[in-house]
Amino acid sequence: MIVAHARELHMIHRSHRKSDRRDAQILARFGRVDTELLCPVRLRGSEPQRDLTLLRARDILVRCRTMPVLHVRGTLKIFGITAPKCSTESFARKVVESVPEELSETLDGVLECISTQTKKIAEMNLEVERLCREKQPATQRLRQVAGVGAVTAPTRLCGL
Repeated sequence: MIVAHARELHMIHRSHRKSDRRDAQILARFGRVDTELLCPVRLRGSEPQRDLTLLRARDILVRCRTMPVLHVRGTLKIFGITAPKCSTESFARKVVESVPEELSETLDGVLECISTQTKKIAEMNLEVERLCREKQPATQRLRQVAGVGAVTAPTRLCGL
């Protein structure tokens, strides 16, 4: 099976007369003449795809944790309270002291959500570290560069 690079097939990509039947005929003709005209794409295997899925899932969790943190900071600011300056990892623990009693019932669920996501992200970080150590030893050289850590290095090697 050949997977064609859709953007490189200008005859299909830029065509104004689009239909599945017409596109299939053009692909079949290119395949008969010369498969290199299809600009074949090499797909990842299942193992690298799983590794990439781990990195993407971690990224989603980090993004999802940001929204409730910003919500808590904004809510406290409305009441004239400045949330303590701290890392996102320690935010749920440190901000509890700043939350007034009247808001604690409302924000407890949000802080619990932040705490749960932080724990899950920490677990995923350990999994990413294991990935770097066991499956992708080349990441060790990349991690020598300042600012390149356990998340960035395998991301570059997986092609994310």
